[in-house]
Amino acid sequence: DLADEPGSDRRAVLVRWSAARDLAVCAQVFGTGTGDHGEPLPGLLRERWLLAAEDGRLVLHPWLRRLLLWELAADEEMWRDSHARLAAHFRTGRERAAEVTPGTDLELEEMYHRLALGETEPVAALLARRFAERGSEDFIRDLDLVTSAPNRLDKAVPPLRLLDSLTTGSDTPAMSPEAVIRRLVVARWIWSDPLSDPGRRLNAVIAGNYDHLAAMRSSGIVPLYDEAVRYRQWRDE
Repeated sequence: DLADEPGSDRRAVLVRWSAARDLAVCAQVFGTGTGDHGEPLPGLLRERWLLAAEDGRLVLHPWLRRLLLWELAADEEMWRDSHARLAAHFRTGRERAAEVTPGTDLELEEMYHRLALGETEPVAALLARRFAERGSEDFIRDLDLVTSAPNRLDKAVPPLRLLDSLTTGSDTPAMSPEAVIRRLVVARWIWSDPLSDPGRRLNAVIAGNYDHLAAMRSSGIVPLYDEAVRYRQWRDE
């Protein structure tokens, strides 16, 4: 089995690969690895676990990825190294345009991995800039992508306490777009991991911050209010 033998080279490769949203990218960053009889892991994964996402990315089966991410999270050094290397890959992507999948948003992909490293401020700064420059639907899509990043947060800490600990210390006025977006980024990042917010305590926080953002817009408010309603009515399947 490809995920057998804890500590084996194959397992270590798969654990690192779980950090990436796209297997084509992690193969470039971490190497392809080899499976049985020297066959590259991508080929074996294609046979057993590989799925095609709606946007064309090649990804690990979500349950397999979640299990491997738990293992990656147990090793802080490997977690930080893996996400730092992936962030650097996208940061320098403009110099390697031929290696980047067409349509890839390099800034967002970099921020996905920086958020996994706990760097909330640069992520919020990018999204605040995009909120000012782009439409509401684009902003929501960008926020959802970035805040789907995995985390190593302490699952024993209640989600509201996590939110408080990760959003204090800023001199930005509490109701400014930058501060609201930072709270929204952190809240949805925690919320995106069911183990970090199993009771969905952050639904109301996310909805409230979408309401605040809508009130700051002179146009394009409907998608923001719709998101607020969606989180207030959220029911896990």
